[in-house]
Amino acid sequence: MKEKQNIAVVIGSILVFTLVVISFLGDKFIFSNNFDIENDYNRTSVYNVEKSDFDNNINDKENDTYLIEGDFLADNVVTKEEKNAMKHNTRVLQYLVDTANGNDIKIPKGIYYFSKGGTSSRGTEDYVIKPKNGITITGAGTDDDNGTILKPYAVPGTIKYGLDMFYWNEFSDSGGSDVNYLENVSFNNFIIDGESVKGNIYNSSGKGFMINLCRNCYWDNIIVKNTDGTGFGMDNVINGKITNSTAINCGKNANIFSEGASGFGIGTGFSDDESMYIENCKSIGNTKFGFFFEHQGRFSKDYTSSKSNGFKVVNSIASGNLYNFGGLRANDVLYNNCSAYNDDTDNDGTPKNYTKLDIYFDDQSRRIEINNFNSEYNFNDVKQNTYYNSVIKWGYDHGIIYGIDKSQFGIGQFVTRAEAITFLWRYAGRPGDVLSGNLLSSNDPRNSNLKIKFKDVSNSSWYVSAVKWGVDSNIINGVSDELFEPNSNVTNAQFITMLWRYAGEPVVNTNAFPGISSQAYYFNAINWAYSKGIISNKLFYPNRDCTREMVTVYIYRYNLTIS
Repeated sequence: MKEKQNIAVVIGSILVFTLVVISFLGDKFIFSNNFDIENDYNRTSVYNVEKSDFDNNINDKENDTYLIEGDFLADNVVTKEEKNAMKHNTRVLQYLVDTANGNDIKIPKGIYYFSKGGTSSRGTEDYVIKPKNGITITGAGTDDDNGTILKPYAVPGTIKYGLDMFYWNEFSDSGGSDVNYLENVSFNNFIIDGESVKGNIYNSSGKGFMINLCRNCYWDNIIVKNTDGTGFGMDNVINGKITNSTAINCGKNANIFSEGASGFGIGTGFSDDESMYIENCKSIGNTKFGFFFEHQGRFSKDYTSSKSNGFKVVNSIASGNLYNFGGLRANDVLYNNCSAYNDDTDNDGTPKNYTKLDIYFDDQSRRIEINNFNSEYNFNDVKQNTYYNSVIKWGYDHGIIYGIDKSQFGIGQFVTRAEAITFLWRYAGRPGDVLSGNLLSSNDPRNSNLKIKFKDVSNSSWYVSAVKWGVDSNIINGVSDELFEPNSNVTNAQFITMLWRYAGEPVVNTNAFPGISSQAYYFNAINWAYSKGIISNKLFYPNRDCTREMVTVYIYRYNLTIS
């Protein structure tokens, strides 16, 4: 005998769509009447309906008001009736979405399975539900026992790429001709669990939400877990907001080299008006990023915007992701009061100690700000009692300088000219123009913002943006008109001079180093640095190569002078 299963019935009303609850025990379907969605998600008055009658009901296309609830996979067997119930659930929920006309759709507690509702016109992904403007879908909460759980399902081997729970991408599906935004939509108080479906091939689909081009859309108290792809996948959002939500073990069908496969993945680059606000959210044990932003110009020439109204992540937590916070060709991102904690369990979807970096932005990202970030970083070569321990944590938490690998900072290693200007560029907030494409030739006009005169600095190098900024801002010069020598070590005097130029070349009336000629190119720079406490004593060795820890200390002390 099957375990007891519940069935919910959704009935359309003038103001909201309300629901009554049905239970399945043996071969009898039982449902409660007089259900008050506003006040009571768990009424118990029942009457019986024979299973044969119910089967007729769910195959009756004119009866579009019943959602069937039950843990159909509890016994690891899916019957024909249960498959029909899943198809019915998809049809009914889509019908309610299509006919809501601004009314709320409220789903009581329970587990609801859904089958595929459609396939994108490009054939690149399948989906369950396509939302419509003005709808609100609200569940009973996100508690495993008393919440609302939506579970997409497909027979193994029948989904080619991935099955999204909610899908909107009119722009891509029309080949870029239909700029159609999803507007004024709200999702609240439910769980999406993708554990019961897996695509044959990973192509970044299989998301909890796949929404491209939306305006004034909101998510509150949503959990997305166990999806093939990204949990919350929202691209090119104008005035979007996600609060009190969690992504767990998303990207289960991907690997560390895959695209997407993250907890919260926000695509950008279609409009200068884009903005997204994320607050009080958690992202745990996802294959790639916990929270990340990505310019869609990496993939398509249709996304050419180089600015936005800003993307903010506030008071949020990440753990157990490959990269907890960051972005790929991101722009105008603020992480404020966010935390990353160590991954010390195998139970969150990724192995213990899976995280590579707490913060990672590729060096094509622009205008990035990180404030009051807290991590539990732990480099084996940084001793607790050293003067630079807290300074290195500051540099790491602000995304200025990473370790040479997961466990080593690289104490005592010298800094190259390319690294030095890159660290300062990151400190400055990664200024510069956004580059639209990712596979552009050096002759592509969209690559003109990275044109540089040095023969030894490639357009594809990780440091080209920083070098161009440094040269354009008169912070650093080449060793000649044609050579930069990116791999040559930078000296203490050279880096202090970079800082001084970045500060605007201030002049101070002091000579703290009488042994150094006033004709030395760095004379004003080191006296300024001494007057500001950036150089802490007169035992300064200008021609010594600068180490990773000292570069971090110099930037940190400079930051103190302007705080």
